[in-house]
Amino acid sequence: MRKTRKAVLIFEGIAEMARWTFTKKFHFSFDRVPYTLENVGFKKVLNTYITGMNVLFPRPKPFGWPVYIQIEPTNICNLRCPLCPTGSGESDKKLPKANMPLEMFKSIIDDLGDSLILIMLWGIGEPLINPETFDMIRYAKQKNIIVVLSTHGLLIDKRDNVDKILSCGLDELIVALDGGSEETYGQYRIGGDFNHLLDNIRLLTGEKKRRGVKLPRIEARFMVTKANEHEIPKVKEMVQELEVDVLTLRCCAPHEHGSMRKNIYLTPNDLDYLPKNPKYQVYAYNKQGHRINRHDSYFCHFQYWHPTVHASGNVTLCEQDYWGSACYGNLKEIPSIRKIWKSDHAVDLRQKKTKKKFGAFEVCTRCFNADMKGNTWTAERIDLYGK
Repeated sequence: MRKTRKAVLIFEGIAEMARWTFTKKFHFSFDRVPYTLENVGFKKVLNTYITGMNVLFPRPKPFGWPVYIQIEPTNICNLRCPLCPTGSGESDKKLPKANMPLEMFKSIIDDLGDSLILIMLWGIGEPLINPETFDMIRYAKQKNIIVVLSTHGLLIDKRDNVDKILSCGLDELIVALDGGSEETYGQYRIGGDFNHLLDNIRLLTGEKKRRGVKLPRIEARFMVTKANEHEIPKVKEMVQELEVDVLTLRCCAPHEHGSMRKNIYLTPNDLDYLPKNPKYQVYAYNKQGHRINRHDSYFCHFQYWHPTVHASGNVTLCEQDYWGSACYGNLKEIPSIRKIWKSDHAVDLRQKKTKKKFGAFEVCTRCFNADMKGNTWTAERIDLYGK
């Protein structure tokens, strides 16, 4: 990057930091959904700016602390979705079943609460299976962090969950609505009940309306597949009756094969899930079903401000690193994510990432970000009631 361009970006960053400090508001977008964090303390503002400097001046030891973080409350799920590592049974062979203990979650917030802006509270399990998930949300909200939770929605009516969802301080609840009918929903959400899901959404939105509360914003997320893409118009009508706040149409990414990014391909079975409409495909594929490489110079921001913490305690470089091929450390062994984040081992991992790029770790060989046609897996957002 040219020096003049760096100077401009630094100046723009300082101006933006001054604006955040003056207004105490931080506006940003995640997966095409806008968020506003209010009453932002100066520590968060300063850390966000300092962490952003790693884009201009990459180095293996980050300047700051994570701004975004994905935390997995559990890797256990009661559905068998075929494109999910848990649903397909792959995780059973590689991971012990685990709920993240509340005390582990608290240690993360105690360490990073002054730097974090956003927590994505999900992973390869169903978050509502962990009975301490709502206690986690309440604890994080004490540090003024936006918390988003994603669920398959079938446990909303269990264990007083409706009241807990509406009273815990959660900012956004994403509910997986992956079909416009029982037939298409059941093809992917194996073990689920479409009508039960719809009843649960109505139960939640109805109680939210009765209480007159604005949060959480309720987002219906529709993952578009070849089987259900014809139902998009129907789903757009359905969500209005359900009275959710937002509908997002999510691209489908089928299982990919191949050991290196240059040779990633889909089998005929995988193509059964890929939507025909390119708008709803994360990647472009050639006629042979091989992924088209787009951005060989892709800059991986995950290593500087967006780690993932799995239910097992593994702190990893990437949210797609389910098996820990690029693991900074484990919170059971080193009970401080701050120590893990800037440890010698983490520095070594980032040095390897810088030198070998897509060949650094198993998860990097099939990098899910570098070849995306856009900058998010969400193809479309439709605001309904939460404007």
